[in-house]
Amino acid sequence: TDGTNVVFRRHPPCCTPGHEIALYDGSTITTLASVGRADPRVDYEVNGGWTAFTKLDAGRIEQIWTRSPAGVMRQVSNLGSPSTIRALGSDGSVVFDSGANRYYADATTAPIRVSSTLGFVRWRDNRFLTFIGGSVFALAP
Repeated sequence: TDGTNVVFRRHPPCCTPGHEIALYDGSTITTLASVGRADPRVDYEVNGGWTAFTKLDAGRIEQIWTRSPAGVMRQVSNLGSPSTIRALGSDGSVVFDSGANRYYADATTAPIRVSSTLGFVRWRDNRFLTFIGGSVFALAP
């Protein structure tokens, strides 16, 4: 949750495969995607009214999507390998991994490769930070 919106996974009835990623905005539940798995921080995240989530494309490959505070949906990634969320900024920017590569995209631009997938990424003080061992690096695309 980001204090207003709640993103969560819904399970179908017993013994039915798959999950749904859903968003509750305080009045309505919206299904964002139907996926095989739905893990927090990897398949969905919310920050500042923005939501990032994975959704299967036509080839059943997980791609990154965002939903703006106004409800506008946008496919961020369109890569040949599955993508996983690493961090979502309160400005709609997102960092994600696909294969052995890490990408950055702001709320409107195409993703750009920024590094390998070493370490983990967090949004702190209005910027992305990458933690590798005992070191911290600001991600500056």
